[in-house]
Amino acid sequence: MNVFVIGMHRSGTSLVASILDALGLYCGEEDDLLPPASDNVRGFWERKDVKQLNDSILQKRGCTWMEVSKYDDLVSKVIYEEVAPEILSIKKDLDLRGPWFIKDPRFCLTLPYWIQNVEKPTVIYVYRHPKEVIQSLSKRNSIDEIHSLLLWQKYSVFALRNISKLDVFFIGYEDLINDKERWVSELASFINSRVTEISFSGPGLSYLIDHNLRHFHELDRRFPDKLSKKIHEGLLANNRESLYDFSESTCIDSINDRLALIEAELKVKKMNTSLEEMIYNNKMSDEEKITVEKRSMDLFFSEIDEVTSQFFSTQHATYGKVIKLQESNKELIDEVEKGLAIKRELISLQGDIEIYKANEEKLYRQLNMAKDVIRQEDNRRRIKALEAKNEIARIITDIDLFKKSWRWRIWNCFYLGISSSKE
Repeated sequence: MNVFVIGMHRSGTSLVASILDALGLYCGEEDDLLPPASDNVRGFWERKDVKQLNDSILQKRGCTWMEVSKYDDLVSKVIYEEVAPEILSIKKDLDLRGPWFIKDPRFCLTLPYWIQNVEKPTVIYVYRHPKEVIQSLSKRNSIDEIHSLLLWQKYSVFALRNISKLDVFFIGYEDLINDKERWVSELASFINSRVTEISFSGPGLSYLIDHNLRHFHELDRRFPDKLSKKIHEGLLANNRESLYDFSESTCIDSINDRLALIEAELKVKKMNTSLEEMIYNNKMSDEEKITVEKRSMDLFFSEIDEVTSQFFSTQHATYGKVIKLQESNKELIDEVEKGLAIKRELISLQGDIEIYKANEEKLYRQLNMAKDVIRQEDNRRRIKALEAKNEIARIITDIDLFKKSWRWRIWNCFYLGISSSKE
């Protein structure tokens, strides 16, 4: 089993990694891992070689973990060919130890380079409320809120894109802290269902989760913007298909533009700081100071030109997309108008159908009334025919009785006598 633990920096990936280690998955020897630090006293559970390789991938794309405006989700064939041997070497070492996991927040961006060399990769995606991540980054790295929010958004959108076709277990940092027994057990069950040769035990590992290590949970829980709310609420609801579709449809250009401007501003600040340090630490002549300042200004304007060029390039691409969108909207409007015309025709036809139904019901009632009249007349005629039949039967009966009576005999003799006298 091959497990990748991913999630934005300061989201609880180290805590989840420590649980996987306690469950029995292999990550590396102590010397392979980054040592604990003041901001992560229980350890990062990150392999040094994995972190270095991910940093190398980012660097080859002109990025760092906190400067990612130039990073896109297309896998560079050239970079892949350069890093593939190292990835295969790390994987070979891990495969010798049975089921394993590796963890690095940078996997949100670099995962596609890794999974091409791994059969049936499994992902554990750890997420945390963006407000808590923002405050944690501010405390640890002195990153301002806007920059932190944009990083959270880009890491989240790219992570969701990269894991859309993989086997994924979603786990929230807040859920894990508040209901540790349940989520540790569910994580153990997830691992057990995919590993046949080893049985992992979840209960008893809740000691790894210390409420005191969670900070910033008393913050205002309102979301900074609609995009953050959409992503986080989708994660809480575990609405995977919706999240994947949303991440694919989200326009990352605006996030990259804002990140590029912030990164340019940071570079200018660094250059100014370096210049001040040079002036403070070295006694320069006025001419040297002017040269250094000129060089700094040249670098500054170069950065501004690069950012401006990138901005206008993005704007041009965005304008092209807007034009296409307008054309699509025009076609859509035409289709809508056609649809409305059809709807009006249907409404007119529906009115005609209603009139037809009303006439049909009227005719049906008249037909039923005519049937009732015919049925009544038929019954009346049958009654009269029956009465006539009964009357004829009564007359015949009377005649038969008369023939049998003495009156008949007298009448018959009388009639016969008259007939013979005439002859």
